[in-house]
Formats: sequence, C-alpha cells, structure tokens
Amino acid sequence: MKYTTDSELASKLVELVGEGKVADQEYILASYSMDVSPEPRRRPDVVVRPFSTEEVSKIVRFAFENSIPVVPTGGRTSMCGASIPQRGGILLDMTGMQKVIELNKEEMYVTVECGITWGHLISILKEEGFKLGFRGPYSGTAATVGGSISSNSIGYGSCRWGQAPAGLLGLTVVLPNGNIARTGSQALIYANPFNRYNMGPDLTGLFCGDHGTLGVKTEATLSIHLIPEHAEHLAYGFEDVEKACQFFCDVQKHEVAEDIVLIGETGSLEYIIEGFNDMFPGLNAVVIVIIEENCSGAARAKAELVAGLASKHGARSIGDLYAKIHWTFGMFEDIHPFFQLGMWTPECHNLPSHRIAEKILEFKKLYTKLRLREKGYQPVIAAMANNNNSVSFVAHVYYDVRSSESKRTALDFWEQGMERDLLEGGVPYWSGTSWLRHLRGKLDPGYVELYRAVKQA
Repeated sequence: MKYTTDSELASKLVELVGEGKVADQEYILASYSMDVSPEPRRRPDVVVRPFSTEEVSKIVRFAFENSIPVVPTGGRTSMCGASIPQRGGILLDMTGMQKVIELNKEEMYVTVECGITWGHLISILKEEGFKLGFRGPYSGTAATVGGSISSNSIGYGSCRWGQAPAGLLGLTVVLPNGNIARTGSQALIYANPFNRYNMGPDLTGLFCGDHGTLGVKTEATLSIHLIPEHAEHLAYGFEDVEKACQFFCDVQKHEVAEDIVLIGETGSLEYIIEGFNDMFPGLNAVVIVIIEENCSGAARAKAELVAGLASKHGARSIGDLYAKIHWTFGMFEDIHPFFQLGMWTPECHNLPSHRIAEKILEFKKLYTKLRLREKGYQPVIAAMANNNNSVSFVAHVYYDVRSSESKRTALDFWEQGMERDLLEGGVPYWSGTSWLRHLRGKLDPGYVELYRAVKQA
C-alpha cells in the first residue's frame, strides 16, 4: 500500500510505534524544517521520535516497503543542511534514544544510544573518573554522538585523538531495508564491543560521515580513558599572523597537545572576552594549547617545550584565562557569543596545517577588498588542530538576517568561498546540501560509483 496523505502516514506510524511519538502538526513540522545552516527550510511530512532500535527498524522497514524518504536527525546543529528533508517523508528525531547502555571499566568502553548529547555523556563519564578522546564538536551541549559520527566532526580533543569516528569501536545500525546490523567485535555474537578491527573489512567505517544515507545509527561504542590528573592551559598572542601559524604547526608536529586552536581574527575575541583588545593591544592572532597528562612532570615538560616554541616564534603569553574558558568552564560555549553578530556562512573544511597562513591572508584580502566589515559583516577566522598534520579551517562572515540584501551578499560570498576551497584542495569533512552542490563533477568517478553501489545494495 502507498500512503499518499500526511494523515494516513501519521496514522500508520502510530500503529507501528504507539501514541506520543508521531507528529504532523504544522508548527512541529516547521520547527524541524531547518538546522543551523543558511540552507532553505524544507518540511518533512511527519516527525517520529523512536525510543529503541526495534522501533527504528519498524519505521525504516515500513518506509522502505512504501518508497518513503527517511532522514535521521539528532540535535540539528548541522551546519550543512544534512538534517533538512529535501523530499518530505519521515524525519526520525533520534534524541529519544539517549541512554548509556553499558560502561565497561575493565574493557574501557562505553556503549550509548546515538541520540545522547556529548555534554550529557561527558558529565556521566566524569562522575565515574573517565573521559572520552574526542569530546564532541563545539555545539556539544546539543549535538549528539550519532550526529557527529555521521558528519566526521572535528572538535574538542581532535588534535590528539582525531575526528569523531576515531574513538569508535562499533555500531548498531538499522539498514535501509529495516534489518539490524552490528559492527566491530560485537559482530561475533559471543563477544563484547571492545575492538573495532576484526573478522574482515572495517564495516564500522562505512557508516562514518554518511549523514545517515547508508543506515540509521542507533547505538555506538566509544573508547574511554582515565581522567588525567594534570593539565596545562596555555595561550599566546602574536602580532604577526604568519608566525602564529608557524607556531601552531610546530606544536602540532611535536604531538604534545590535547587541543590546539588558532584565532586569526582577534576582533572575534572581543565577543568572548570583553575588552580583550584593550588588554592586549597590537595582537593579530591568538593560539590556545591544552595539555593533559597523568604525570605532572610530563605535563610540565610539554608546557616547557611549547613555551620554547612560543619564544622562538616571537609569541607573548596572555595567561591562561581564555584557554580555561575554551577547555573547562566554557566548553561547548565558544561559538554561542558569535550569534549576536548574526547568522553564519559556515565553510569548515579539512586543510593541511602548513596552509593556514596562506588561507588566512587570502580570506582577509578578499573581505577587505569587498569592504565587508564596513558594510556590517563580521568575519571569523579560526583553525582547530586535527591529528598532527591538518586542521578544521574556519573562515566565514556573519550577516544580518533582517536584511535581504545583507543575506544575499553574504550567501554569494559563501558559495564562492566553498567553490574556491575545493579548487584549492580543501576537503569538507561533512557534506550535506551546502557542499554537495559544489562537489558535483569534482569527485573521483570510481568513488561516486562505489558510494552508489553501496547505497543501492
């Protein structure tokens, strides 16, 4: 049977999963028509909030049998339109699934439902004396574990631990036909999910960065680590942006930091620390370095090495306040102040670290030439270290959403920026509708063919 009206669709879904989990009221559909990107709003036909893998399986199988599109979503903090339903259908709100299923202190893993937020999970683990490697994206109070795995997020801890999927040991996934699959060591029905690479191909990786196109992630197992007893919070200011970038790369190559962040537009810091530019006049870039160790001597030695590199590059210490805001009492709050500037035009992408200075200077030249600041657009430039060789590079402007002209100019600048990023070798780690329209014609044909074959299998 094909369901042709929204009310019929909603009624059938209620039969499948019960009352209180299905909605098709206009005001609810409108609230699910957007994420935090500037992408156009599009409404689903119905929203379902499942509470178990079995419920997700029922919904997906029903949708498969009736050719109804399904879009899974978590906290909807996506910056790329990935959780916006393009063809109506069923939107799966996975935030009903937020339990910690198992905390295994002997085998050092935690299994969670994929709708749990990073902030919630971190607080639970902290009470037990554990931490994650990757701590979540900058929107971690709302962003979910499943959403970040689905978008290959870069964020807190990526310098040492890598992107969101790096600490992943296994998944429970509902496939497009409604079947349930488990990956990693738990694929052996007698084993716990303590290891990712076993018994053939890494099928866990197949579902990382897929934005839910290959299956709906319902459970994830992540590595956990003991909370270190010692930390160093370092922050350095630079008059010369290129020297700041050289320092950033040097620290990153030495592999001593848990986290490294560069702010290449110090006007941005005024929105986080009021009066920053008055306190530290003449600075044009700031680099934050976080060190964590179980041994105080090791932490101090790493801090001394960083201090030596800072001196070599002409840095000036600006104390530990901003570093602590970033890493401890302000974690997940870094980006919130920027929204007083307006709406952003996000084009975050992976970039080799040695190219940060080149990209910063290019961006500054462009928005200076276009006189964007004088016209009321606020630039933000930053780089977040990813492992020892690359960064999530952020260079975008905020615009006044109340002005159609302001929006049009900013979005034109955004589209040109994404096109330029790709042609210059930058690689988006999430895609969604915003990057997808620029990726067409630029991907290896074999890659596209393989992706399609997997999707259609």
